[in-house]
Amino acid sequence: MANISLKVKTCIDKEKSEPKVKTEQPKYNAVYTTDLVALECTQQLGLKTSTVQLEKGPDQFLVAHFSNGTHVTELSNLILAAALAIKIKKKPAAAKKPAASVPADAAPSPESAASVPNPPRTYQLLWYKNGLNVGVRQTFGPKRQIFSFGGRRCTKSKERLLEIGRKVVKDLQEGMAPEAAKTNARNLASA
Repeated sequence: MANISLKVKTCIDKEKSEPKVKTEQPKYNAVYTTDLVALECTQQLGLKTSTVQLEKGPDQFLVAHFSNGTHVTELSNLILAAALAIKIKKKPAAAKKPAASVPADAAPSPESAASVPNPPRTYQLLWYKNGLNVGVRQTFGPKRQIFSFGGRRCTKSKERLLEIGRKVVKDLQEGMAPEAAKTNARNLASA
């Protein structure tokens, strides 16, 4: 038994006498991404990122030259040639017409302003059978629903709610504000 304890003691002494080696930070492998629209390659190395333009390279593959080395992509040089050939061309400038001889201080005539008709403001009624309500939708501009009235708590019939809706649409077409029409429709439906 004495021999076993002696061996253990010598192993412990050896561990204490060996110098400890500092471990270095692990080196990161670079991650490369390519943007085919901008024809750029981005290198991310740890927290550092850098972006460069792709260039024609040897062996028919695009390359990106970074400060710490060159990255050869798996993209063909033909991509670069095709992208350069497809440059967006500007439309030719229209020939300028001579300005009409109208004084700068002259105001437009009321006849010309009145000749441009405003598009009619029309509205549509929608019946929602599950909610038992009527929706008022504009059929111009963004074509959205403006408001709705009625509902399950309303005691009016479908025909009566649609009649109220037709009256409100007539008021809207005559120029009533949508908020006022909404209030009017909800008051008539709850009365």
